[in-house]
Amino acid sequence: SSIAALVPGGAEAIADVANAAGVQGATDQVTQALLLQTMLQQQPQSSKSSRELYVGNLPSGGLATEQSLKDFLSRAILQAGLNVQSGTPVMQARINGCYAFVEFRSVQECTNGLSL
Repeated sequence: SSIAALVPGGAEAIADVANAAGVQGATDQVTQALLLQTMLQQQPQSSKSSRELYVGNLPSGGLATEQSLKDFLSRAILQAGLNVQSGTPVMQARINGCYAFVEFRSVQECTNGLSL
């Protein structure tokens, strides 16, 4: 299967990056993976804010840790079938008092997280 199929719009994005880099025939998986990595590294930082979800009303007293929140939301997304690819959908959780910002690996999974 194609690496490009793992990311929505991946085939088009890989073709664009390949053309910009002057790479001909990016059909093997190693080349696709390298081009996809380049594409993801070139995404603007603003896309991070599109992948973040605010979670409020967390219990005080340190009962929720960043790792436990990350694990809980990843399991919930996977169990509800809201993930767009296999693997862990939550990349990071940052807790500040009674609220947190949770970063998902894709905008779609972040949007799907609103359904929980």
